[in-house]
Amino acid sequence: MDDTRFRASYQETGKQFDSLTAQRLRLEAELASVTVTSNKNWQAQVQIEPRSIIGSDNPSPALFNAQANYLERLSHLSSELEESKLRIEQQTQAVSDTQTSIRTLQSSLAVVEKERDLLSAVVESGAVAEVELLKLNRDVIRLEGDLSSARVTEQKQRAAYSEAIADHRGIALDFRTKAQGQLNEISATLAQLNESRQAIADQLRRTDVVAPVDGTVKDVFVRTIGVSFVQGNPLWSWYLKTRHLSSKLRSHPKILLLFQ
Repeated sequence: MDDTRFRASYQETGKQFDSLTAQRLRLEAELASVTVTSNKNWQAQVQIEPRSIIGSDNPSPALFNAQANYLERLSHLSSELEESKLRIEQQTQAVSDTQTSIRTLQSSLAVVEKERDLLSAVVESGAVAEVELLKLNRDVIRLEGDLSSARVTEQKQRAAYSEAIADHRGIALDFRTKAQGQLNEISATLAQLNESRQAIADQLRRTDVVAPVDGTVKDVFVRTIGVSFVQGNPLWSWYLKTRHLSSKLRSHPKILLLFQ
């Protein structure tokens, strides 16, 4: 019987199956290649280890495309992580610079306070005008204000530093979350497609009508796709090898049992 329709469907689902299988392998490789840990060292929290998903000797075009897509996605992720790493390093430098400023202000404040204490005794003796002491008091107040402002800045920078590290982890976690979600969807689709392929394969097998005879088919009377057999109508004629007679096979309930 003509198997055009079923064979075309089987081949089409086969291509879909190969494509989805390649995508599943890509997503599994992405999840295995990108790991996120809680290491105290933020630089070691995200690890990327590229691998090959082409393991067979004769890979399909779908597998080659999946490998290229896999490498492209890992490259894009690496670029995002590098940009994130740059922001963390900038925040680290900003915190370090502010801490240096705080130490400088603390040293300056200590010197001015000591100078003010020494001058205070001299002013009380009348050897120096009180205006000099007022100038030092003003310097102390200014330095204390600068020091307080620097400490607030440091707190904000530390918060930004922690946020930058969290964003760095978040990029990798988001990558894994999306890959896992897509993998779940594709796995479900593959399961459904596999059932459909089995059904189509069964229909394809049923297009081969066989009989327990040895001969050569001369003519086929049933050519329509999806035709229903009418009991008693001839299906084809053939020449038997054992006998030089032309015989016709007619549809019969007992004979149809041989078609299963």
